[in-house]
Amino acid sequence: MKLPRWFVKALLVISGGLFLVAASWWWVTWPTATLHQLTMLLEQGRFQEANHYLEGSAGWSVEDLGDGEVVVFAGATTHRRPRYAAATWQSWCTIENLQLDSRTIADLMCGRGRFSFGRQFITPIYLGGTVERGTVRFRCEPWAATP
Repeated sequence: MKLPRWFVKALLVISGGLFLVAASWWWVTWPTATLHQLTMLLEQGRFQEANHYLEGSAGWSVEDLGDGEVVVFAGATTHRRPRYAAATWQSWCTIENLQLDSRTIADLMCGRGRFSFGRQFITPIYLGGTVERGTVRFRCEPWAATP
């Protein structure tokens, strides 16, 4: 039995359309998914694993000062190296405190998004940055340095 030509063409168009919709959905949600994975690692205190999402040499490191351990963030855009207890970082960098900025059409096309940790409460320093295609540019600066 031979299928009608219009039916075969319709199946091909529908299959191609579904593929494009799925790929577009993945592309648009990629930055948000990356950011949620990074935030979950920070909430759990897994700072070394969270460093894999950061761009370049930026990252968190644990230092022992004798009276206790502190977690230090060092990044390309960080002028000071903020030192806080791991529990402090974990309380600031939570899903509940994560604030995603609205994205432009260019952001959607580039797979990019901006974020900050400050939805529930304001942290004493600016924590935020840009997530783009699986990589996070994290900024940790005094509030006066924010754009």
